[in-house]
Amino acid sequence: MDYPKSVPNVGLVGGKFVDENIATGQVGSLIPSAWGSAVTDEIINVIKAGDIAPKENENNQLALAIKEIIKKGTVSSNNDTAVVGKVSDVTSARFISGNTDTTDLPAGVGYFSGIRAKYNGGKLGFDFGCSMTSRRSFGRLTLTDGTGDWFEYLTTANFNPADYIPKNGGAFYPKFSGLSFNSEAGGYNTIGGYIGWGANGSGTVQFICNKGGGSTGGFLFAHSDAAGNLTNAMRYTPDGRLAIATELYVPAIVSNTTAPTQSQGYAGSYIANCAYVVAAVQYKINGNACGEAGFIGGDSAVPYMKNTNGTVVRLQVDRPKDTALLSPSGWSKNADTGEIKQWVEVLVDDISSTKNLAVSWPFQFPNSFLNAQITFRITSSIGCTCAASYHSGTTSGCIVKVEEWASILQTGMVAIVEARGN
Repeated sequence: MDYPKSVPNVGLVGGKFVDENIATGQVGSLIPSAWGSAVTDEIINVIKAGDIAPKENENNQLALAIKEIIKKGTVSSNNDTAVVGKVSDVTSARFISGNTDTTDLPAGVGYFSGIRAKYNGGKLGFDFGCSMTSRRSFGRLTLTDGTGDWFEYLTTANFNPADYIPKNGGAFYPKFSGLSFNSEAGGYNTIGGYIGWGANGSGTVQFICNKGGGSTGGFLFAHSDAAGNLTNAMRYTPDGRLAIATELYVPAIVSNTTAPTQSQGYAGSYIANCAYVVAAVQYKINGNACGEAGFIGGDSAVPYMKNTNGTVVRLQVDRPKDTALLSPSGWSKNADTGEIKQWVEVLVDDISSTKNLAVSWPFQFPNSFLNAQITFRITSSIGCTCAASYHSGTTSGCIVKVEEWASILQTGMVAIVEARGN
């Protein structure tokens, strides 16, 4: 509001009210209706803002309303030592924001609001706040520098009271992301199970099950299927036995572990100790100074045996024997190398200049023909003036060409053709 400067003819001077002056003829000021109503409305609005119902016959409502409005915007810093109860001077509309009144926020929390209460006359205080989205509540003791560690309150929003540990026994099924102990568990001589830490200062974790010397109990390690049935259980019994469900995988055993000695000739699946192995090896191989037997290079065609003095003796494997047909036209077969030799005698007789002879082997080479050699046999010592060569050699035969370089009668001359193949 302001003075009604814009209202004419109401006896105002510069918009301000003045008294009537008879000496000067000054007319007394009148109150404009619009301005008077506006002033009344503004006062009534202030009274309503203080949550007070305006009353015509009371003249202290404006002051009371102003006090109530001030309370809405501030938090009382006065000490209340008479009655312990609710903070009546903090309303829901004026809850202090934690990200401005506190120095920091709990880790990973957003939309956080809080309130700080300080000890009267000192710098120590207490911060309390909650997350508007996750309904998680936090508190901390603030130090003289305004800092401190936040701690979360357990509520029904983040902890199920039904999961509390029963104080008087009973079943308890907690789920831990981590579990630790900082002192040795006592009472190991009492029947029951214990988890201990650092026995005698050794710094080890102990899992102890005391059944009073009985044969039952012990430790059970198992898997659970979808229906809750235990499968593939491994048990460590009180008498020191470890029972495995299927198999035990051990990369290496470095201690002097013993195993029972099996009877001679045992062929079962139990572990054999060194004494059994030595006896079995001596019985099988070293019966007569034979320390080793095998195949050179793993080739089954080259067996050997080694004497205990180091001498290696190669063994002859069973194979077909060499065969041959010893006749003017015959053959021989080497079973070890697979080589086949065949020979044929062909009558050349006396020729004039050149003669070609078609030669067939006694049988066809199974795989290939390699080469041929030709010699002559004559009936007298008159001499041989011929040369021979072959061409078109196959697994079935070849063509022999005989050439004469001197005209000598060579009646009855025979060409002997020998072929090699496999």
